[in-house]
Amino acid sequence: MKPAVGKTYMFLPTEKDVWDAIRETYSDAENASQIFKLKMWLWQRKQGDREVTEYYTKMLGLWQDLDLNCEEEWECTGDSVQFKKKMENRESSSF
Repeated sequence: MKPAVGKTYMFLPTEKDVWDAIRETYSDAENASQIFKLKMWLWQRKQGDREVTEYYTKMLGLWQDLDLNCEEEWECTGDSVQFKKKMENRESSSF
């Protein structure tokens, strides 16, 4: 570990605390970096000279990848309706 980074963890009482803090800081267990990357791709995507169907197919693939990386917590069956509306709004506003 580089000294500049190590200073952050220097005063933790045990090695376990150090490793837990490092894991929490640098872990990507929730796919945050992948989700960020997909959102940036979607936000920056332009149709350009592509046909509409080709552009839509590319966007659809990115939306599906984003859906696979995001975990939604539903508490009742009505949540699925809200989720579907959210996805429709997302896709129509991006397209």
